Amino acid sequence: MTTATQEDLASHLDLSARRVRELTNLGILKRPKGKEGWDLDHNRVAYISYLRELSKKTGAEIPPDSEDFPGSGSASPEVNHERALLVREQRRGKQIQNEQLLKQLLPTEVVIAIYGDLVASARGKILAVEGQLLVALPDLSKSDVAKVRQLLHKALADLKDADTPPPRLIAYLEEFAGDLGATAGPDDSPMG
Repeated sequence: MTTATQEDLASHLDLSARRVRELTNLGILKRPKGKEGWDLDHNRVAYISYLRELSKKTGAEIPPDSEDFPGSGSASPEVNHERALLVREQRRGKQIQNEQLLKQLLPTEVVIAIYGDLVASARGKILAVEGQLLVALPDLSKSDVAKVRQLLHKALADLKDADTPPPRLIAYLEEFAGDLGATAGPDDSPMG
């Protein structure tokens, strides 16, 4: 009898350790007793039986011969069917990974709020320049100070509409939000 760790069994079945735990909790895979370790042979057969039962319930189709499964043309329909179910399980695992990665992205509202904070900070710094200039250069003439004030107010006028993100940022966020919508969750809300 072959025995192994839970990770060995997961690798053997091409599943995650989490999925092995789930299948064990469902009674599909057999938990080792004591210090025996996992029985790879028994659990492989149990997993194949589970996939067969699952395929009867879901009506999964057998994929055509392909280079994904060398020699699949000579394999029995049951083996091809099990392979198809395994591919579906692997695809679902990758989909879950992608969904988890999407949750690490910033929502559009957060990006816009950060942009607004940056603009407010820039306004404050521009307003502070005139006072700093008068302290640093006390010998400036009134006309020089007026010219500096005029340039600063022009810069502030350019920022007055900056509470709304520039069209380029809005276009990017809308395009990206469309990509997120393509991977909507079960309630059709974008992931993330």
